[in-house]
Amino acid sequence: MVTRNYEGITSEQAYSLIRENGHTFFGGMYVKKDGSHRKFNGRMGVRKHLKGGELKYSPSEFGYLIYWDRVKGTYRTLNTNTLSTLRIGKKDYFIIKPNKVETHYE
Repeated sequence: MVTRNYEGITSEQAYSLIRENGHTFFGGMYVKKDGSHRKFNGRMGVRKHLKGGELKYSPSEFGYLIYWDRVKGTYRTLNTNTLSTLRIGKKDYFIIKPNKVETHYE
């Protein structure tokens, strides 16, 4: 049995980590809008299947990454704000969600 050591990182650090590792395969799990979990596996920088055109928005403004999904065989958008786990470069990470502190003003 293999025991993995997970390191805690924020979603902003996960975004940077994926961008910095370029063409390295990465995978993990995120929470979908309906609350269910989805596993993913892919890599950044794949240009082979592009058909032209441009996005009408900037994914980086929202913390999104466009990657090639190895299993689905298509480009997908990853919202790094909903990540729960990430594996990249033989290292495992879990995503730390910041505490939402409610303030009440009188």
